[in-house]
Amino acid sequence: MHGRMPQRDRCEGDRGTQSGVSQDRTDRERMTNSGKRRALRAKSIADLGVCAAAGAIAGLARGGVLAAKVVSAGGETPRAIDLLRFAFQVAAIHAPFGVIAGMAIALVTLFRPSDRPPGRAGAGATALAWAVFVFLFVGGIAADDLALTDPFGIAHMGARTGALLLALGAGLWRLRGAAGPRPAFCWVLVAAVAALVPVSGLGARASLPGPRSVAGGDDEVVGWKRPDLLVLLVDTLRADHLGCYGYTLRETSPTLDSLAASGVLFERAYAHWTRTAPSHASLFSGRYPHDHGLLANGQQLPEHLPLLAEALARAGYRTVAIVSNPFLGRRFGFARGFETFTELSDLDLSGSPPSAWLRRLPLVRLVDRLRDEDPVTVMAEEWLARHPRSSDSAPLALVVQWIDPHMPYRPPPEILGALSTADYRGPLRGTRAQIDAINSGTLPLGEADEAHMVARYDSEIRNVDNGIARVLRAWRRARPGEALVAMTADHGENMHEHGESFRHPPHVFESVARVPWLLSGSAAMAPLPVGVRVESSVEQIDFGATLLDLLGLEPYAGESLAPLLAASAVDRLLGPSGIEPRSAVVESAVGAIRRTALARGRWKLVREVDPEGVRDILYDLEAVGGESNRAVEPDTLIALGAALDRWFEEQDASAVELMLNPISLPDDRLDDRSIRALRALGYL
Repeated sequence: MHGRMPQRDRCEGDRGTQSGVSQDRTDRERMTNSGKRRALRAKSIADLGVCAAAGAIAGLARGGVLAAKVVSAGGETPRAIDLLRFAFQVAAIHAPFGVIAGMAIALVTLFRPSDRPPGRAGAGATALAWAVFVFLFVGGIAADDLALTDPFGIAHMGARTGALLLALGAGLWRLRGAAGPRPAFCWVLVAAVAALVPVSGLGARASLPGPRSVAGGDDEVVGWKRPDLLVLLVDTLRADHLGCYGYTLRETSPTLDSLAASGVLFERAYAHWTRTAPSHASLFSGRYPHDHGLLANGQQLPEHLPLLAEALARAGYRTVAIVSNPFLGRRFGFARGFETFTELSDLDLSGSPPSAWLRRLPLVRLVDRLRDEDPVTVMAEEWLARHPRSSDSAPLALVVQWIDPHMPYRPPPEILGALSTADYRGPLRGTRAQIDAINSGTLPLGEADEAHMVARYDSEIRNVDNGIARVLRAWRRARPGEALVAMTADHGENMHEHGESFRHPPHVFESVARVPWLLSGSAAMAPLPVGVRVESSVEQIDFGATLLDLLGLEPYAGESLAPLLAASAVDRLLGPSGIEPRSAVVESAVGAIRRTALARGRWKLVREVDPEGVRDILYDLEAVGGESNRAVEPDTLIALGAALDRWFEEQDASAVELMLNPISLPDDRLDDRSIRALRALGYL
């Protein structure tokens, strides 16, 4: 018995030993699995960092090329701070996509069996997908404008290729299944792409064509300096929403009110077509829309048209423009005659895909809040600070164009809060989608809703007015001395009238056709009169001729209104003949309906042509209801109808063709780059 006990003990000991070995093996497996999980987590975190860095570097490359293009396009030597600022803004927007891609790669790693190394096909496919994503993403730099025969196009392609290599390297580095990472390899690629930024900038600076030379003509100034010229252009601005034009509901325009009080105000100034490009074409060329041919946004300005900037450049002026509306870009011909031409749509980093999506993220919203809300004003201030007046500098003609208060109505909250007295708690935020819904009838408006939308529009005006005040202060610091200041708008805006709300359809009504026009400062020989209000109806085709005449230059088209400034109140009402009152003509086309309006003081005749026939409609602009009710004044109707007949007789055949014949107006269609810029600015 005693001999068997040791055998039993040995068996129990063996079982205990086996159990301990099994437990040790289990513990080791747990530790191994735990270590693998920790390693996977660490590698996943590393994936995020690597891919975020890849996205940021890709953004930096894109920002460098974009900044070089914008800063160099006007003939200026790029400043390092400008390059870095724009480059890092783009990088900040691009980096989150690197994080997203890193998360995707991390998920692939986590769901892959830990004991199975990635196959070459899987690793290559994942890395290639990530690389192509970045390649296409970085390709948002206006590639439609560039060709490989252009050095700037080569620089752009180099940046895209560098981003491709960086992304490919990042993907292969993570998924290649080697024993350990090779961070040095990645840093070499990072350095290569980073090196492309200054190289691309230098290539763009050296290769971009200089401004079109128009100096040296008969009007060249020698020895005597003419006054400087500052032209302030505002998009979508109704005259009757400015204090100087009688608006009392809110204080929308203290700066413009002061400008009007110090100079000349035209009570009844009219744009000729209520779209941005056609209106500016008339403003700069002195031609009616039927004459210059631009009837929609997105059309090319005819090369043969003489323009205001060209006339100023021939006279020795340094011509500079800062514009924010993409329809006024160099690709449409509006840069002709400008030595320096800056389009802010190039600087809007939110318009490129998929950056527009990122603007909704809290991180990017925070970055946006750190930027100035008024880039037009900032660019004008910075340009003036870099180019102060000197004893030997040429006279300056600076044009600054704001796209606000164009919808969407997104004024700074502090301005909206100060101007809106009502405690509005409704859903309206002034977005394009909401305005579309209002006009389609799917979003009905109550009185409080309508009042809130008007308050938003007024707050947009006040924001632009604040920007104009800043530009005027910067102007006086940089350019002390004699200067002529002119301000106007391309068209107005419907509030809740004439069939469309919070838009500017191509109509002839006062809400969209009547615009502000102010002059202040000094003419060539003497200061302008102070506190003059010209009550007669005037046309924007005379804008350029008036400015040139006041500067002592010969107008190229249109009629100078300078003589009106010193005329008696009665003489100001008379037209060029000295017999008939002065009139203004507005043209429009909406579908099959053609309208031509002749405004003369308080009266406006609208001639409508559609498939049903021709009608003359008379409105009394000073009566209650204005253009909501037809006026019954037979003698006035006949007189204005005869005046409009004479106007048609004075025009070439294109005016009659536009009025009587069916035409197919082009859509406001643009290339992808401009569409992205317009979407970011609120057009689309």
